[in-house]
Amino acid sequence: MKSDLCLDKKNNLVFYRNPGAKSFSLVVSVRDGTAYEAKDEWGAGHFLEHLHFQGCRSYPSFFEQAFAVEEKGGRFSAQTVRQAVTYWIK
Repeated sequence: MKSDLCLDKKNNLVFYRNPGAKSFSLVVSVRDGTAYEAKDEWGAGHFLEHLHFQGCRSYPSFFEQAFAVEEKGGRFSAQTVRQAVTYWIK
């Protein structure tokens, strides 16, 4: 099977389609981190990472978010590095 890679440089998006895969992944990476923060703002990106897990109306807690994904065999997480905050779900 042929895999497809599509780059959208205008919107900084990368799509990779693999028809033979048995799952999908979604990765969202935001250009943030200490490389882009003033010294007195260091940690703001990491704080935003933690807000991601605070819940929403449909899944009001981290436990409910995790259960909804993991009961289907999936996983999700986030990380902050010097130049990016990344969220992913598989």
